[in-house]
Amino acid sequence: PGTPGGKKPSTPKATSSIKGTPGVKALWASPTGSGTACTAHAPCALDYAVSNAPDGGTVRAKSGTYVGSIVIGTPLHLVGQGHAVLDASKDSNGDPIQAPGVTIQASDSSVSHFTVQNAYLEGILVVHADRVTIDHDTVVNNDTGLPDGSVGECAPSGQIPGDCGEAIHLLSS
Repeated sequence: PGTPGGKKPSTPKATSSIKGTPGVKALWASPTGSGTACTAHAPCALDYAVSNAPDGGTVRAKSGTYVGSIVIGTPLHLVGQGHAVLDASKDSNGDPIQAPGVTIQASDSSVSHFTVQNAYLEGILVVHADRVTIDHDTVVNNDTGLPDGSVGECAPSGQIPGDCGEAIHLLSS
């Protein structure tokens, strides 16, 4: 089978897609990524890829250690490749972060094949989102906030003790 003249029909090549750009819905990130290409050969920063992925898109994070915390605000699939680690103790400037490692606020999202570590609050927080998949993730040494438990869900409220110690926290989800 082919086209007239015996040539095989060409197939489109996979391309990255950023919001509003047609193509395959996959963006690539690496710990040293920069720029806006977000391709396998020219990956961007993880937070850039996550915030610019189209609804239902996929962000593939190459092996290595990423710093900071990630907020998933639109439906997407965050997939670690190799040994992808998110160290949420500090941001890219070295300043402490007082947040979860990954916050998922969008239904129909997923996080898979990541190690999330050293978050001040939860390792992974799912808040007001449904149909979320957390698969093949390792969540360690999180909820490292203040020893007296006075922040976030750790804070006591009157006679009710704080709710601290979550690796993965489902809040109204």
